Parts: sequence; structure tokens; C-alpha cells
Amino acid sequence: MTLNPATLTGGANSTGTVTLSAAAPAGGAVVALTSNNLNAATVPASVTVAAGATTARFTVATKTVTVGTVAIITPTYNGISKPVGLVVNPLLGSLTLNPSVLIGGAGSTGTVTLTSAAPAGGAVVTLTSGNTNAATVPAAVTVAAGTTTASFAVITKAVTAVTQANITATSVGASRIVTLTLNPPLVGVTVNPAAVKGGVGSTGTVTLGTAAPVGGAIVTLASSNLNAATVPASVTVAAGARSATFAVTTKAVTAVTAVTLTATYSGLAKTATLTVNPPLVVTVTPAAVTGGVGSTGRVTLGSAAPVGGAIVTLASSNLNAATVPASVTVAAGATTATFAVTTKAVTAATAVTLTATYSGVAKTATLTVNPPGALTSVSVNPAAVVGGAGSTGTVTLTSTAPAGGAVATLASNNINAATVPASVTVAAGATTATFAITSKAVTAVTAVTITATRSGVAKTATLTVNPPTGLAGVSVNPAAVVGGAGSTGTVTLGQAAPAGGAVVTLASNNLNAATVPASVTVAAGATKATFAITSKVVTAVTAVTITATYSGVAKTAPLTVNPPAALNSVSVNPRAVTGGVGSTGTVTLGSAAPVGGAVVTLTSSNNAATVPVSVTVAAGATTKTFAVTTSAVTVPTAVTLTATYSGVAKTAPLTVNPPAALNGV
Repeated sequence: MTLNPATLTGGANSTGTVTLSAAAPAGGAVVALTSNNLNAATVPASVTVAAGATTARFTVATKTVTVGTVAIITPTYNGISKPVGLVVNPLLGSLTLNPSVLIGGAGSTGTVTLTSAAPAGGAVVTLTSGNTNAATVPAAVTVAAGTTTASFAVITKAVTAVTQANITATSVGASRIVTLTLNPPLVGVTVNPAAVKGGVGSTGTVTLGTAAPVGGAIVTLASSNLNAATVPASVTVAAGARSATFAVTTKAVTAVTAVTLTATYSGLAKTATLTVNPPLVVTVTPAAVTGGVGSTGRVTLGSAAPVGGAIVTLASSNLNAATVPASVTVAAGATTATFAVTTKAVTAATAVTLTATYSGVAKTATLTVNPPGALTSVSVNPAAVVGGAGSTGTVTLTSTAPAGGAVATLASNNINAATVPASVTVAAGATTATFAITSKAVTAVTAVTITATRSGVAKTATLTVNPPTGLAGVSVNPAAVVGGAGSTGTVTLGQAAPAGGAVVTLASNNLNAATVPASVTVAAGATKATFAITSKVVTAVTAVTITATYSGVAKTAPLTVNPPAALNSVSVNPRAVTGGVGSTGTVTLGSAAPVGGAVVTLTSSNNAATVPVSVTVAAGATTKTFAVTTSAVTVPTAVTLTATYSGVAKTAPLTVNPPAALNGV
């Protein structure tokens, strides 16, 4: 059996031909037919090869498909089957974009291709963009009857980072998707290596979103710290290239210094960070330990150690509290090495200075060696209360308290606002203990310092004692509206609202102009709440006072309710012209035109001067001009121009004169 065509677009027909090896007998030969995919292609139940013939034809009807589909057509005769595949394609074959990668703001061309010629009337392919902020396409493109392709424009927008938009074409249920990539003019700037020792150079690279134009692309450069690293004023990316390198020169520094390098092209700036290291840094972790507990020191070189390694000498300022080895070696090619710090028991907190020296450069780190159960911190929770409410303090030790417990003395720097017990004891084996803080009523926000002291070490925490919650103010935004438009009010408390919230009553002094709800609730823990203000239409500018009241304290805010924009005047300049010479009219409103603009109708009392039917004052504006066209006249002619808006009419006179005439000689 054969199929012709063996590949076609869904909806078109194919012709099948069955062939016998010998002539059909008397009565003909009935060949059974089947399709394994009736959603793609159907065939009659059978076809009869006439007596004495060897072939017979039948029609294969196909259906619309959304993806390429193979249907197996099988003829069977005398128990013998000969299956043949029929390829049924969707009408829409492909979608391409050229270019598919471009700079945002440049155009691309899309092309849709059908698998067969478009029918009479053409084939409409709908188009969409998955990111209209980056690229837009027309709603559809039509492939003309008898053709297989059609192109359409893709409009892109400027982007600040690499952005993708999926462009989708759809026809008869089949879709094709292609990704469009938009690059910023400047993709980025990098620096390698990203960390160097001061005095050692690095290399920067700028990369454009597309090849530089003829003449090259000049990218300006800048450094945030000229004392640590400098760059040339600019670098040029050669025509046709996308990147260029530039030298970064660094200087000696005494501490690790981060420098921001900025490259700018076509108004877009990109940055990279370069770390400039000093020749040597020393750190210790943890920085505070209990005597007898070890710590770890680390030395870091500004660049890789040379062959044979780098020997860094070490010293401690107090050998009775902490000791270090005489030196530590940074292995060749490495930049860091660690060393052990051994501490000893102390009776009071002791600060020890650890010194590392290399190539004549010395750097230090401080290690605090604490006695057992030393005080590490004191905290309060909550850290802010209304006077009269309590808070809880917590003292924390560096290690468990010894047998008998650890006593920390307590003090408040303002006993008129908050008091604490004389001391608190951390139980033996524990590291923390809590204590009660009692606050008192205050008339103003008061900061109180709570101090805990043990073994000569003092730690502090701050408790804020607030007066009872008060109303700080009320505001409205916008503060002026056209009657009928809404505004938003905001009430603000001096402190966070208490549990259950704070109910603030509201009032308007002119309910004919603006209304407010009876009250608004500031949620517990919050300091602000908003409420809606509804204004009404007014005939004149109306001042409304919005009042908020809480705990006997009242605050006010003014709201101005304006009437709709009214026509103030119409004028013409010049006011006298020779017929045939134009003039300019201007309409002026009493207030800014509303959203959508204000349409002012225009008329002329005489054909000697004509005006447009109307003129629109743009939203937010108060004036608009219009052209006045005059005609030739034989005698001076007075024309009245009339402007009308919202039932208010204003007029302006215009005199149209004949050409100057000769009086005599």
C-alpha cells in the first residue's frame, strides 16, 4: 500500500492505493482498512479491488492536530497486513526570531512558517509576549492565501539586566514558542583576581550586550577609593568586539579594603568589587574565653607565601594569661595559617594583645581571658515599656557558675523611672539568671541604663520607659481634593498602642463637604492607622477640619474640598487682525482640570473668524490655547468668540479688519 502524500497538514486528505500481487478474483477482492489514530486520520472500513484489477484507491481524511502526529494505516487481505505511516502536521510549523539576542530597545523580526500553503482568505496566527515590559508583538499576523510565511515586528524596550521574553505564535490550536533575549548596553564589569595585596595589580573586563559599533564603544571607569585602587578614565571596546580589559593599579593599605569599580556605558552603570589586602592580618576566634580554654589564631598574608613558606613570628603581651608559639609558617602558595592560643586561669577579666610580625609589618588582635563564670552580657525584655509596667532582665555568664553560685550586682541609673534588685545570683552550674525590673510612671520618654557587674566586669542594657500612649497627630493625604474624590487620613500615636488596640474618635466640622468614620482603631503594638475620608460636591472652595481624639488629647488636620474646575475666562491675542491672518485664543479654568481633562466648547458669532468645535484642557492643567482662523472682509468686523464649560460661558472680542486701503494722493 502507498499513501500520497505521505506527509500533509491536518485537515487535508491523502489518497491510499492498495495493490494485489495478482488480479482480483470474480466478485472483486475486499481489503479491510484501519487507522490506529482516529483523532488524526480516518479511513473507510474497506476498499474493493475490482475483479481482474490489481489496485484500488481510497481516501484518507485527516483532522487538525496541535503537534506532528503519525497515524498507521493498515490494509489487510487474506490475513496479510501491510501497515504504512501517515505524518499529519499542524498548520503552524515554526516560529523564528531574527535576531533572537539583541540590545533592549532594538527591533527584531519574527517569522511564522506554515507546513502548507495558507487557505483562501489567509491564515491568522495570534501572537503574544510573555514579558510585555521587555518586548511587545502585534496581536496577530496573517499568512496570505497561497503562501507559507509571514513576518512581524518585535518591539523591545531598554533593560538594565539580561531579560528574556517568550514570544508565542498560535494557529488552529498549535503553538510555537521562541525565547527572545534582551541585553543591557553594558552586561557587566569583572575583576580578576578579585583580591590582591596592595601594590599588586589586577585586571578588569567590561562586557557589552552586543558588538561595539563602528568607531568602538567608550566605557567610562571609576574607583570608589583612589587611595587603594585606581583605574583609567575609560576603556574602549573595539568595533565588532563585545569586551575589553583594563589595568587596575592598587596601593599599599593597612587594613582589608573593599573597592568598588564602576563601569558606565549608555547611561547604564555596573560594578565589581576588588579587595585590597594589607601585607598581614591576624585574628583570634573566639575573641573571649574562660581561662584554661583555648582559642585559635589565624594569620593572613596579602599574597601567596613564597617557595619555602612564610614564617610569621608571634607574641603575647601577657604570658600569665595566654601564650602562643614563637612563630607560624604559611605554606608556599597559601595565604593563611592557624595557630593555637593557650590560656591560663585568671581572677579577673584580662585583655591580651597577640602580635604577628612578617617582613617588618606587625599586626595585633585582642583576646579577652575571663575568670570562671565571668559576666558576658545583660539584657532586658521587653526593652520598652509604659511606665508602671514591668520588664525582665537576664544576666549571662561566659561559663557555668561555680559551686555556691555567681553573684552579679545590679544598678539602675534612674531609680525614678526603673528599679532593680541589688543583685542576682546565677545558680551553680547555670549560665543565666533573670531578675525583675519595676518601672514607674513618667511624663516623657525616658532611657534607663541597667548595669550588671561581676568580678570587675560591667555590662549594660537600655530600658526605655514611655509615658502613657498619647495622640501625636492626624494628617490627610491629599490635603486638597475635588468634591466627590476621596482622601486618606492617618492618626499617629506617641507610642505603640496597648493590648486590645487604641480607639481614636474622629469628627469633621463640615459634614456637607467631607465625612469620616466615627472612630479608627490603632492595632496593639502599632503606632499608626489610616481611615477613609469621603468628600462631597461643593460650589466653592471649602475648608474642612478633621479632628482625632484619644485619651482626652485632640489633634486636627485641614482638608480643602474644591468645586469642579470652572471656566474662568477666554482671551484672544492679538485682538485685532487683518482678514486672513490668524490669532490665538486661550481658555483658562479656575482650578486644575480633572482626570481625563476638561472639554471646553467653542463658537464664533461671525464667519469672519472660525474656531475649532472644542478644546481640551489636559488633566492637572488650567489653560489651553486654540487657533483662530480669519477670512478676508471688506469692512472692520467685530466677532465674539464664546467658550463654554460646565454651563459657564465666557466671551472674548476679536476685530477682523480689511486690508489697508489707499485714501488719496
